Amino acid sequence: MLIRFSVKNVLSFNDDVRDNDGNDTVQFSMNAGNVRTFPEHVNKSKNNKILKFAAIYGANASGKSNIIKAMSLMQSIVMNGQLNDFQTNLYCKVDSKNKNKSSYFEMEIELDGDYYAYGFECVLSKLTIISEWLVKLNKSSESVIFERDVKSKKFVNGLKNESINLYYNGIRSDQNILFLNEMNRKKKDFYKDNPKTAIYKKIFEWFSASLDINFANNSISGYKYLLEDDNFDKISSLLKSFGTGITDFKLDEITKVQFYEKIPQELKFDVQKDVNDFLKLSRKKQKLGYYNFSIEHCFFSVKMDSKNVEPVYRELNFKHNNSDTIFEVNEESDGTIRLLDLLEILLTKDKNKVFVIDEIDRCLHPNLTYRFIQTYLKSIEKRNIQLIITSHESRILDLQLLRRDEVCFVKKNNKGESKIYSLDDYKTRFDQKLDKAYLDGRYDAVPEFGPIIANLNEDCEK
Repeated sequence: MLIRFSVKNVLSFNDDVRDNDGNDTVQFSMNAGNVRTFPEHVNKSKNNKILKFAAIYGANASGKSNIIKAMSLMQSIVMNGQLNDFQTNLYCKVDSKNKNKSSYFEMEIELDGDYYAYGFECVLSKLTIISEWLVKLNKSSESVIFERDVKSKKFVNGLKNESINLYYNGIRSDQNILFLNEMNRKKKDFYKDNPKTAIYKKIFEWFSASLDINFANNSISGYKYLLEDDNFDKISSLLKSFGTGITDFKLDEITKVQFYEKIPQELKFDVQKDVNDFLKLSRKKQKLGYYNFSIEHCFFSVKMDSKNVEPVYRELNFKHNNSDTIFEVNEESDGTIRLLDLLEILLTKDKNKVFVIDEIDRCLHPNLTYRFIQTYLKSIEKRNIQLIITSHESRILDLQLLRRDEVCFVKKNNKGESKIYSLDDYKTRFDQKLDKAYLDGRYDAVPEFGPIIANLNEDCEK
């Protein structure tokens, strides 16, 4: 689970926005406050209480999406192991001096009941890494797993494993490579022989598999939850309860010719190669297997097992209101397609999953957005997953639905720097109408309008 994300000199987050603790990073926290309502919204482990939900509000261009972009940027650098040319311009431009200053990324996470902080500093404009660290956070102290200063080439190997020193020596002079990524390049046998060093692998896998960041036009799941047989009744019930009009769905068999006719021309070669690779592997293993993918909101599955001489090609279709008419996914409304994406959050069986969704209310009716969040919050009592969203939908701001510490706001100052603060910082009565207070500007995170209409009228009179 995500505990805290700290960042500076990235996008609209400058390095001189200081909080009450004198910290020079901008921080987004999932630490629970002293709120007593909805204790089931909190994961209680060892020495910490971690929220399972957070909603981020703010005016357009305030920087709320930049929180998600900064998280995604960190994840991308970790996965690639280095910076690329598309990232050189992502420092905070409110001060021209920031171009040559370091940018800071750190995530504190809970993993298997323990707490860790992984981060690095880099100069984005120069594509160089300055420092990197991974520490275990104890109740009153820290245990360094590794710490690296690129300029001085100083390296602290907290695990005292000589092989790790050898791997570090291979990149010690390289200013472009993250050591965490290097420790996950074809190291399967190493971790098998050195199980005590597996934390390198676990942290990397958290970034690659547990942290699921999605922007407005992304498909969250590719509908993979539809292949779980024990999900069928749950999916049907959810689709009905959300008022989609869908009463049935199934994967209908289609011919190989029909399958490839539905694939866009520019993607056919890549899909054919992937399918052929999958079929070879399935025949070799002689085990049941699926190759699943979605293209332009259409979901396809190729099934192969040891009994099948030829693969079975399938397409997802729906029925409405007991009609015999078949509808493909791309014939559904934008709102239904969006909801089909979001169902992955309700149905995932993955543990420690962190879903981060920018503009969750895109294409959804306000009542449906509220109902979805309500359904998610009812589902998390025994699930250690998190959902972090940005939204403009003020109806969610309801203390009958959320805790105060689950709501945070983002605002830009006159210099263009974004600041993050929590609703829990305000003295808010339990019975207060949050949505009205928010829209009235009580929490300082709404647009400020100028006399646009007056100016237009003046132009018309001329």
